[in-house]
Amino acid sequence: MKRFVVALIAGASVFTLAFGAAAALNVNGEVIQAGATFDVVCDADGIEVDGWGLETDTSLVSYVRFAGVDTACDGAAVFVNVIGPFSTEIMEGGPVTVPGGGTVQVPFDAPVNAADIYGLQVFIEG
Repeated sequence: MKRFVVALIAGASVFTLAFGAAAALNVNGEVIQAGATFDVVCDADGIEVDGWGLETDTSLVSYVRFAGVDTACDGAAVFVNVIGPFSTEIMEGGPVTVPGGGTVQVPFDAPVNAADIYGLQVFIEG
C-alpha cells in the first residue's frame, strides 16, 4: 500500500510539473510551445493577440486572432484555452491549422462573455 501511495504522489508531481510548464507559456512573450522538448521548432519570437471576435451588443467573444505567427509554423495546429477567474479554464478553441504564417484566427467552442476572459493559454502543435 505504501508503494502505491508513493507512486501516486510521484505521478501527480510529474503531471503537475508538466501542466505548470504548459500554463507558463507566454503570449506576446518569448516562446510558445507545448510538448516534451525544450527546442523551439516553431515561432521563437512569440505571437500577439491581434483582435477579438466581439459582438458589442451582447459582449460575447467568439474567437481570438493572432498575428506574428512565423512561417515555420505553417501547417501546425493552434489550440487555445480561455482562462477565467481563479485560473479556471472556461472554454477551448481550435484546432486551427496555420495557413501560411502571419495571422491565424481561432474560434471558441461557444461564445464567452468578454468580462469573464482573464487570460489565454496557446498551444502550437506540429
